[in-house]
Amino acid sequence: AGSEHLASTARRFTEELLPVLDSRASHLLVELLNPNPSCQTTNQQVQEAHKPVTEPQSRQNQNDYVLLGQRAKALGIEPYVLSPTCEEYQAIVLAGSDAIAQTLTTIAEITARMARGALVKNRAAGREQLVVAYGGALHNDIAPDAARAAWSYGPQLSGLTRGRYVAVDLIVRELIKDNEVWRALPWYAYFDPKREPDSSVLMRITPNDYVLFFPKTRASGSAVP
Repeated sequence: AGSEHLASTARRFTEELLPVLDSRASHLLVELLNPNPSCQTTNQQVQEAHKPVTEPQSRQNQNDYVLLGQRAKALGIEPYVLSPTCEEYQAIVLAGSDAIAQTLTTIAEITARMARGALVKNRAAGREQLVVAYGGALHNDIAPDAARAAWSYGPQLSGLTRGRYVAVDLIVRELIKDNEVWRALPWYAYFDPKREPDSSVLMRITPNDYVLFFPKTRASGSAVP
């Protein structure tokens, strides 16, 4: 919240990067938990448990994700949101004060499951198209540290694809802050947001693991191309 004057990462991905995947990708998995109509009571409990995360978010957050799905479909890329079982929703509720951590684990597990299913469908149909997952930067790590390993689908998908999995973090440089969360990221000490402000900067962390920093936003609200 408070950064609505900046184009969000989701909006930049939708407008600038998604069109590049036209005819190259078959599926787009978007990190939104789809309420399961079979477990309405649990859905409400999960929403309550997620308030510490959802309340500070930008008012545009949900709209940007909806537009992402619509744009993907227009390009012929089938968008999917994550579909938890009632048991997975219940596990989040039962986690109590650890509900957020359990949610992160659940997101990783569902994304891996759905991506695996999409890859199998492509192979059965003889399609050489990409399966793309869009979501939080913690989930795509190829080699997460032990404390966050359960939150990442990267190792599973890297193994499943025999090393063809690629992780790309997308960063709006104006949102980088000097706090513990940002300092823990492997690129933090090596990137100066004030350098090359009018250019996109691509940093390779390890083989198949990249960070793309968008240009600084112009006063009008649009990023420099």
